[in-house]
Amino acid sequence: MKKKKYSEKYLEKKLREEVKKLGGLALKFQSQSYTGMPDRLIILDGMGVMWAEIKSTGKKQTPEQKARARMLESMGHLVFVIDNLESLEGLLSKIKEYIVGSEQLEQSMDLYLSVTKQQSFIKCPPDDEIGGDDEI
Repeated sequence: MKKKKYSEKYLEKKLREEVKKLGGLALKFQSQSYTGMPDRLIILDGMGVMWAEIKSTGKKQTPEQKARARMLESMGHLVFVIDNLESLEGLLSKIKEYIVGSEQLEQSMDLYLSVTKQQSFIKCPPDDEIGGDDEI
């Protein structure tokens, strides 16, 4: 069975729409002095950034694009190459994993703080029992 082909324009639009639904931005990125940088800079609240190189189905990255992707990855960034809906879904899955993990962490922190707040009431003695300001 033949794989469906997608244009770069279609995949970029789909990426923007899906990232927006998840509360993020997928900004067009063009560097004046650094050629080969990925097409899209994906920004999510509290997650930092991810990068996406968008290609029409079947098109490959240039050697310069591969080098820039390796450079960004060596700096701890995630770089995705999207050339079909499956690779787009891979990126979206990574974002969803982060969001779910963040929500679970936030819920755990809220629970922890509510429990420790209930357990940490400290009754302080009145000032006259510990000495007033005149003893300084």
